[in-house]
Amino acid sequence: DFDPTKDVRGEAAEEGTRGARLCKAMSSLGPVSVKISQTLSQRPDLVGDEAATALKRLQTANIAFPDDLAWAVVKEQFRWRGPIAPGVGEEGDEGGNPLFKSISPQPVA
Repeated sequence: DFDPTKDVRGEAAEEGTRGARLCKAMSSLGPVSVKISQTLSQRPDLVGDEAATALKRLQTANIAFPDDLAWAVVKEQFRWRGPIAPGVGEEGDEGGNPLFKSISPQPVA
């Protein structure tokens, strides 16, 4: 489980550290903020060493959001009226994916 109060090594960080607070806040703001934070974790020159180390936790230990929420966002963005991939029936793929011919349920990043 994701614990923003621990660093990338799983060691407890001080609860009130800037990095722990920033990590927790960015995680609570949703997927776009998490992606921005993951990028910032690679830039200690911008956010500082302590914050960059804390934000790296979002690369490996962030709480995943539900697949049905992800599908809903994709459907909305594409103004979904049926499958996106050619040859996909209305029911989607075997895993219940309503949009693509196949897609892994495991997140890439």
